[in-house]
Amino acid sequence: MDASELNKLESLCALLYSGQNATLIEKLEAQRWLLRLQSSAQYLPQLQYTLENSTSQYALLYASKGLLLILSKDWRNVTSSQRVHLQQFLLRRLASSSSDPNDFVTKATIQVLCRLTKLGWVSDPELRRLMNEIVQFLHAGAQHAILGLRILTDLITEFELGRTEPNGRLDPEGRQAAQAFREQDGLSRAFMLALKTVNQAFSSQEPARDRPILREALKTLQTCLAYDFVGTGYSESDDVVACLYIPIEWTKDIANANALRLLFQIYNAQWQVQNESEIDGSEDGAASMALQCIALLASTRRSVFEESTRHEFLVALLEGSTQLMKEKTGLSHSDACLHHLCRLLSRMKSHFQLVELAKPPQYQLWLEALAQFTEETLAAWRTVSTRSVHYLVRLWSALVLPTPYLRIREGVNRDGMNQPGYLRGLDQYVPRVVQAFVSTRADMCSAAALEELDEGGEAASELLGTSRQGFGSFGRGSGGIEDNPLDDEGMLLEQLTPLSTLARFRYGYSASGVGELFLTAVNERAQAVTALLSNPQGQTLLMAKCRLADSQARLAFLSYVVGAIVGGHVTRVSARAIERLEELNAELAALVFKMVTDSQRTEDVIASRGESPAALIFGFGSNAGWRLELATLYFFRCFQTLYIESRAREDEAERPARDRSVELVDDYSGYMNFAFLRRGAMVPNGAGGATTSLMIGPGSEMRSMQLRSLPAPSPSLDRLNQTGSSGSSGASSTRAIADKQPDNDTGMSDGNADNNNSSSNNSNNNNNNNGGMKQQGLLVDELSASEIKSEEENNARVAAMQHSIAARVGVQGGDRALLDVAMRRIFGLLQFAQHVNERNAQLDDSSAPVMLVQRALSVLYQLSMGVTIVHTGKVHTPRLMSSGRLLLESEVIQDLLQNPSAERFPLLREPKHGRARTFLMATLSKLLYTQTRYPSSQNSSQVPENMFDVNANMYTSHDQVEERFVSFMQPMTEVADGLLRIVNSNSNDLRNPSLIGPTIGLLRDLRGVISSASAAREFELIFSWFYPNRITLLAVLASTFHDNFEVMVPLLKLLSELVHNRGSRIVFPSLSAGGLILFREAARVLVAFCTPQLQALERTREAQRTRHEKREAIRSKLVDNMNNPVMESLSQALGTEIGSNGTSNDPLSMQALQEAVIAMGEEFLSSSGSSSDKKKVENMNGTVIDVGPGAIGPGITVDLEEPQQKCSRVCLITLSRMLNGRYAPLGTFQLFGDSCLLDARRVTLELALASSPKHTMSFPKMSKALVSLLNQLSEKFVIALVDLSPSLFARIMCCLGEALVSGNAQLSSPAASAVESIAIFRCRAAAAVHGPSGDDGKGDGNAVDTDPLRRVRAVLNPEHRSRGDTTSLEEYRRAALLFQEHERAHPNLFSSLLAVVMDQLFSSASTELPNQWSMAKPIMPLIFCAPAEFEKQRQQFLSAQSAVREPRIREAYDALFTKLGPALSNPALFNVVLRSNDTFAKELCTFNRELRRE
Repeated sequence: MDASELNKLESLCALLYSGQNATLIEKLEAQRWLLRLQSSAQYLPQLQYTLENSTSQYALLYASKGLLLILSKDWRNVTSSQRVHLQQFLLRRLASSSSDPNDFVTKATIQVLCRLTKLGWVSDPELRRLMNEIVQFLHAGAQHAILGLRILTDLITEFELGRTEPNGRLDPEGRQAAQAFREQDGLSRAFMLALKTVNQAFSSQEPARDRPILREALKTLQTCLAYDFVGTGYSESDDVVACLYIPIEWTKDIANANALRLLFQIYNAQWQVQNESEIDGSEDGAASMALQCIALLASTRRSVFEESTRHEFLVALLEGSTQLMKEKTGLSHSDACLHHLCRLLSRMKSHFQLVELAKPPQYQLWLEALAQFTEETLAAWRTVSTRSVHYLVRLWSALVLPTPYLRIREGVNRDGMNQPGYLRGLDQYVPRVVQAFVSTRADMCSAAALEELDEGGEAASELLGTSRQGFGSFGRGSGGIEDNPLDDEGMLLEQLTPLSTLARFRYGYSASGVGELFLTAVNERAQAVTALLSNPQGQTLLMAKCRLADSQARLAFLSYVVGAIVGGHVTRVSARAIERLEELNAELAALVFKMVTDSQRTEDVIASRGESPAALIFGFGSNAGWRLELATLYFFRCFQTLYIESRAREDEAERPARDRSVELVDDYSGYMNFAFLRRGAMVPNGAGGATTSLMIGPGSEMRSMQLRSLPAPSPSLDRLNQTGSSGSSGASSTRAIADKQPDNDTGMSDGNADNNNSSSNNSNNNNNNNGGMKQQGLLVDELSASEIKSEEENNARVAAMQHSIAARVGVQGGDRALLDVAMRRIFGLLQFAQHVNERNAQLDDSSAPVMLVQRALSVLYQLSMGVTIVHTGKVHTPRLMSSGRLLLESEVIQDLLQNPSAERFPLLREPKHGRARTFLMATLSKLLYTQTRYPSSQNSSQVPENMFDVNANMYTSHDQVEERFVSFMQPMTEVADGLLRIVNSNSNDLRNPSLIGPTIGLLRDLRGVISSASAAREFELIFSWFYPNRITLLAVLASTFHDNFEVMVPLLKLLSELVHNRGSRIVFPSLSAGGLILFREAARVLVAFCTPQLQALERTREAQRTRHEKREAIRSKLVDNMNNPVMESLSQALGTEIGSNGTSNDPLSMQALQEAVIAMGEEFLSSSGSSSDKKKVENMNGTVIDVGPGAIGPGITVDLEEPQQKCSRVCLITLSRMLNGRYAPLGTFQLFGDSCLLDARRVTLELALASSPKHTMSFPKMSKALVSLLNQLSEKFVIALVDLSPSLFARIMCCLGEALVSGNAQLSSPAASAVESIAIFRCRAAAAVHGPSGDDGKGDGNAVDTDPLRRVRAVLNPEHRSRGDTTSLEEYRRAALLFQEHERAHPNLFSSLLAVVMDQLFSSASTELPNQWSMAKPIMPLIFCAPAEFEKQRQQFLSAQSAVREPRIREAYDALFTKLGPALSNPALFNVVLRSNDTFAKELCTFNRELRRE
């Protein structure tokens, strides 16, 4: 490069980067010229010359980025001498006096230097001399020292780059370089240099001059300590992996008390300045870096310490952190320092056990300071980040979590006077922390709600005094509310998870505090609602709105808290504590249920006044109302766990008959007999248990065996409460929260539980002899009287708890009443959303009503589908409990199952809310199926009298099941039959606009009903409903509404769900033709939709042919004049003069020019020209796929619109499910001449491939469905793919090529499998027509046939095999002719795919493929299909290697592929060689890995 070329480069860089007074054509030309210099290693001298001689900042940045790009992509072609020379050049440039460490060109140059050193660290030892050069930088002055430290920091960071998602681990090349840097003294030397510089800069006599050096040195030290020594990646949330595994040799320098004290001194010294402007509180400041280093050192692994050294280390850590928390040094000036201090405190408990923390005498002072610091941090919610608070809450949770285990291990009672040191203080501080967290977060939510008011938000805050809250003694927040807890539910629930552990530590205190806050907010809301109902005006109205928003926001947060506490996991609680625990759970849950019932009563009052009942949720200009409902739904989801476990304990004595097991019972005579046993079944008092005598063999004496008598139905919950014994816990109601005695709390308490002494109660010892019966047999699995009494007391206690909640709420009916309250609230929200919709029709998925409806349906679905592992006591093993069975006990659910009409929820009738409608119907259908499976679900506490009768039917009779299903389907039946009547009279009337809404609703409902069917019995009911008339309605609707995508999308999704054999649910008896009927009707629907769409696309193609011809004419002129100047070639192509601004006077010509340029793609930007008989489709990775003329192109291919694309994708999924269903013998259609399968397959593929392959594969869902179907067809129906038209087959191969280069393993793996199947089929077809003598099949008849496949196929017909290849010789010969036709039309199909696969496999720019094996499998058959292309790829691959590597690579390459030579010259050997394809693919992967290691 000379000076003139440098000037041109500088002008082009300025033109491209600045963009001033430049046209689009000029920018494209500049980009083309500049990209050429960054494409290969041969342009390194030009870029180096630019970096050395240019004065333009744009050119310098371009050269730096170009060097970085070439080193990253073309590293293997950069010689060793070039690498060393480039490193020395970069160091000389950085050492020049003009290098500013903060300049962006300098930063880019440092990045190039670090990337060069990293890539050559293993292979070029001379590049490791960079560490010596950095030492010289450190001794060359302050600016050079900063620059040297910056290089050192970026070098360490560079070795950490290259991590792959989602596990965060390094790729193989990066892992090897990182390991070498760690082991070959690179990282250790960097650490020692950084530590030495820190000591020198801190002890300097000129602190002002050395302060920047100290900051950079601390940053380098922090980077060294944060290095991933293990190479596994780590996350801040993973305390185990985040452990600091520093080398042993670092221990004496950093892992000691002196190093910690030095870092604390450095931190404190940063705030001892004369001028406050000198304080640096940024994230990269010296103070922040010192705290980050301390936090990393606190995570040091235990094995590097001796016992005494670790104790001194902990003491220094406690003393330093205690001083910071007390004095709050720098915390008022730096949010970053405050955050890192919280991280430091959290890490202390993560790497020190509680017993270890409590040993030093400084622990009590540290704990006291921590409690005070936590309270002050929580109080400063306007200035302290939520992330910082989360670390503190996690710390307190980690402190109390091991206490139950420690109490049990050491036998410590909570009420004991001599508690260990690690327990002293926690009882006092933890309740304070819980109270502070809950109260301050509630204040935060309240203030945020007031600021969000539509009118008077600031005045409201001033009115209630919330604008003056939330400012603490530290933190530098903006004064606003940056993190509203109710805005991000995920973050809120993450913080509430450790809070539930804290609250249970002293549950009595915590529950009392939460309850008081909750009751205060409830009373405030009641007063605000009363004021609003009195029609206030002016300031009174504003005050009432403010108080309502304030109370609703507080209740929303507190409902989340109650839900997290009630639904939290409890470990190691004693038998005495469980009663107290459930008592407190009941009291907290009752508060939320009471709030819900009060809301319902208030809404009824509002509705009685003729106003919208949704005003309390969505009205008054506040968002707090609907957020409160979200919190209530979350509580219902959490309460599910408590409710299920309680009902499981209650219903354990009534386990249904399907759980009975047939066991062998040994009687006294030694005979083994079969008996139905039921665990825990006993003869109740006065039940008169009968015995059963069994005859043991003919002629033998009568030997009788006593079988267990059937239990009487258990009493209901009401009877349990009424007839409970005097000592039963169910006889007394729970006390109010205000009357609690916190000293008796044992929520997380000791394991020295008091025994129930139930063994001393022998009142039931004579129960087995009731009625004068004599026990003659040995009963297995019998429960003792004490266990029975314990279970009865447990059931009574559970019933009492549920009735206690109901009593506090003020409803009758016990637990079922609570369930009805929850269900009424959920379905009430579905109705309330319509009231808002009447006023605001523009509702989308992000609007509050729709979001609330979706969340309500989600909670309902989870409740109907949830299966929980419950523990029902010592005498029973854990078992699964379905919450759907419990929902069936609700009167609301039963009412909906009897009348599931969407008319009850007007919002769901609108098409835009169709997904929610389908979701609701799927949930109700699931409950219906649950009810038919478990007939006793509606009243699970009552056991049928004949449940344990061996001859009794354990299931609901078929007539009853059908009756329930017919009743449930009645609304849909009426709509479907009405549409059928219209079809029979005049099908054109279906397009009446008034029928579109009911039709869409019917399709949505049916899809929900079908999606919930998971068993064959349920699908039989659905198919019986469809057949014979209603199933024909689907094809009629598809033919009528083929152009109305609002109808077609739910119709096709319904069809896709109907043919989906999920869990083998579609099973027809042998005498039924149901499978064939289902398949044929589904095929009719696909043909009815796709055929009109294809006809419409053909009309669109005809309309565009004129425009296409004009574009082609302009394009040919542009191609012929590519070597001319740009403006001249454009003028010649358009036939008109182009102005200086790049525009023409003829707008139509300019439009045609733009379309021509778009059609050409990158071809116009390249200077290499183009062939006129080919089209080139270039994917995003730059790999070119050549296909024959006519396969793709403007004017021939019309891209589908988004609705068409969506329907086409559903058609692909439907066809795939039909072919995979296994419920219809597909050969039957061909046998009887039925073309439904062929027609459905043809039209579905034609519609999916109507767009250009690049456009089709640009949609992720569409590409996944298409590739999946093509993979399936290539495995089972490959002859059907080959039998397609040449243009359609070419598009299929082009789509597979796009999938191969997509970079998505889930897409490229099935595409590679499909290509392999097609290529193997093509090889076998070629071998089938190739004669034994090696010619075209007309050789000597006496010659020996070398093809084993042909020899076998000549004798055995494989068409009716159940596995393996089923293609006959005749089909192979026919396929050979079809392949010849395809290759005549598109000669480069297989050669282009071979180039794509080999480029992906051997490309130096690609990282290691995760699916390397799948990508290697098609290589061998593709080589047989395109031997000329293989030789071309071989020459290109070897010529791209450097001169040093080329001989070695050539030898290994030829050794790998030489074994394919005989088959390349003799197609008759294809089948023989293809048998070793797996071995060849394995060797190819090995070769590729070895190639990348060099």
